[in-house]
Amino acid sequence: MKKMNYIDEEKIENNKRVLVAIPNQYMLLQTKWYHSMYPEGIWEAIVLRFTNGKQGKILADIMYKRCIECGFFSKVYVLDARRIDAPLIKKIGWVVRYFFQYIFRCRQKYDEKLIMSITGRNDYSKYIIHSDYNSIETAMANMGKDKVVICMEDGFSDYFPICKLHNIRSIEQLLYFFLSKINVMSYAIDGYRYFVKYDEWIIKYCSLPEKIQYKKYKKIKQLFSQNIEKDKDLMRQSKTEPSKTFDLIIFSAPFAENFNAEHIYELLHRWIKDNYAGKKILIKTHPRENYTYPWTDLDITIDYLELSGEEVLDLFPETDILLLFTSTLLLKLCRDKRKFMLAYFEHMESRLYYLLLGKVDEIMGLPEESWVTI
Repeated sequence: MKKMNYIDEEKIENNKRVLVAIPNQYMLLQTKWYHSMYPEGIWEAIVLRFTNGKQGKILADIMYKRCIECGFFSKVYVLDARRIDAPLIKKIGWVVRYFFQYIFRCRQKYDEKLIMSITGRNDYSKYIIHSDYNSIETAMANMGKDKVVICMEDGFSDYFPICKLHNIRSIEQLLYFFLSKINVMSYAIDGYRYFVKYDEWIIKYCSLPEKIQYKKYKKIKQLFSQNIEKDKDLMRQSKTEPSKTFDLIIFSAPFAENFNAEHIYELLHRWIKDNYAGKKILIKTHPRENYTYPWTDLDITIDYLELSGEEVLDLFPETDILLLFTSTLLLKLCRDKRKFMLAYFEHMESRLYYLLLGKVDEIMGLPEESWVTI
């Protein structure tokens, strides 16, 4: 009997083009790993800036620089994608336009124009996206019926259950349900995911394939290899050792977006004084956080904006870890079997806060000793 040859659909010819969307440091880390697996093709990147203000520009500049340093991108574009700040009338106009594109089945034509306006071409054979939560990455995925489309890992929202019509409890939820149904974007809100139609031709990579609740992707594959040390060496930003040591690393979160941030930071300040007074503390700030930590009674360093949280973890393998909220770092910490603390802030006036923490606990099955009440 003649043996069948296996064809890996992710492999492309070296003269074909690959377009990658990079909205954050974690995606850059995943891209470096994926390129080590499938280096074929002529690679280009779009660095997407979503964060406001000076810090947003700094982060975009850092990601642009790091993309160049990767050495495998032939071109790198930077795009300001902060539509959230647009006037309401403009947002309504976008929704109306997308609706008519969906009705008249001309969405792909306009998505091709959008990519053409950024890169000057639309003849890519492979698209690699971080998620489909924004119009740029959505456009890339929407053109992928006859191409290779790879979706990497965004975070815990990847593991949320699918939102159905009977789950909807608010106007905001109904809006995102509508946007997903007309193929504009996916979204995660209140513990549910809103999935778009073209997910059926996406190859999805994730840290915990067995825990993904949405199964309609073309394929679901393991993100990162089983050789942890090999992955660390591959994705390390620098071979040099850090110049300082720390007793605690705090990974922050953009609390002001959804919660009473002042209350949270007061509780955190008190907890650090009670548990790490006189010790050296590194705060790795979230890209969208704008709190400055003006606590002169503590030995605090704010640093490593240029690195992803995953890279910072590898730089300080013995240091205590405190996560202030849900984070993709939990996926790495559990995979590396490393001890950590996850903050549980008491008396939060937010159902969403406790709902999201509950979802993470349900997905990960975190040990009781990992939780720290603050």
